[in-house]
Amino acid sequence: MKSSRTYLLTLLLLGLSITAFAAKNSKEVTFDKTTKVGNTELQPGTYRVAWSGTGPQVEVDFSQNKKNVATATAKLVSAPSEYDSAIRVRDEGGVSAVLEELDFKNLQLVFPRQDQPLGN
Repeated sequence: MKSSRTYLLTLLLLGLSITAFAAKNSKEVTFDKTTKVGNTELQPGTYRVAWSGTGPQVEVDFSQNKKNVATATAKLVSAPSEYDSAIRVRDEGGVSAVLEELDFKNLQLVFPRQDQPLGN
């Protein structure tokens, strides 16, 4: 009986740690204008941003209403920020902007320019 309780407790703790780890790898962001991510233009709105891996290079998924709408590669940088969530975009003279960076409390996701390799 004691071993089955230990087993159940271990499973419960493992499940909680997996959930906590997964939560650390996703955030919500809101774009106030059309924003280009990779080759995809995201319309204004709120998106769930999720990434896998610990870096330096990670795949980042953008989803809305539980549907993946874009995937891009970014450089994951551990860096403190004064913001809980900040978005850096580059205007290219049109109605849309190009996503350059997402800053969160202790990390940044840096998106390379299309003409620039990820390592620079």
